[in-house]
Amino acid sequence: MIVPSYWAEARKQHRSTGKQITVRRYGWSELNEEDARLMAERRAEEALQDLLSGKKLDRRERKVPYNGAEGTPIREEILSRNGPEVISRNSYGAHCLNSPRALFADIDFDEPKKKSFFTRLFSFLTRQPQESSEEIAIQRLKQFLANRPAWNLRIYRTPNGLRVIVTHKPFAAREPEVQEFFRNCNVDQMYARMCHNQNCFRARMTAKPWRIGIASHMRPRPGVWPVHPDRIESRNNWLREYEARQKQFAACRFLQNIGSGTIDRDIFEVIRLHDHECRALDAALPLA
Repeated sequence: MIVPSYWAEARKQHRSTGKQITVRRYGWSELNEEDARLMAERRAEEALQDLLSGKKLDRRERKVPYNGAEGTPIREEILSRNGPEVISRNSYGAHCLNSPRALFADIDFDEPKKKSFFTRLFSFLTRQPQESSEEIAIQRLKQFLANRPAWNLRIYRTPNGLRVIVTHKPFAAREPEVQEFFRNCNVDQMYARMCHNQNCFRARMTAKPWRIGIASHMRPRPGVWPVHPDRIESRNNWLREYEARQKQFAACRFLQNIGSGTIDRDIFEVIRLHDHECRALDAALPLA
């Protein structure tokens, strides 16, 4: 997992027989802007030489924060570092926890299928209990645990489904066991792919703006970091309203543990950070 503090972009050009090739590449660093600039220069020169040798490459890298980023680190404003974990601000303003070791998975509920009149009539006449989406999802998790006695899952309710933290040990995002867990539990394919690409797990910890009455988007849009100094003031104006409102909501609510009951010491620290930032233990707060 890499969430750099500093970014730079370099441009390299080559002119031959009336044609010009221009290549742009980003660089990043945990140290300073100069180190990021040197990396950008090196990557741009390497890309230019590859193009001149006949390789097919994009001449310019897209400036994207997280979803869709291929081969580049997470490009978001860093709000805090907590050991290996990084809290960053995503493209629509929410706080996100990025962890290289704590296996998070959000499971969105499918839209319920419309049942036929005869199916509904049969259920009514026979008084068959109808399982909720939450019960179905938890049952699926229990089935996954059936032949995995060491596993333990901490389950939360989100506005649109469940969140799961696997607690019995740390995981690396590219482990085959992680991908198996994602498949069996019907985790969003985009999320699974991004965990693999960025080599970390991720969980949103504050409300989505449109769920708390903020209709406008964070400016500039998209909010890819870093932001030009001329745009910082408008961004900060939006953030002041967002930060004031999001404190009145929880991102998820703790429900239960299922499995062995084991909580790894390192994962416990991540859970404590997650639950505090999400306000997951405050049952009085609405979810957003």
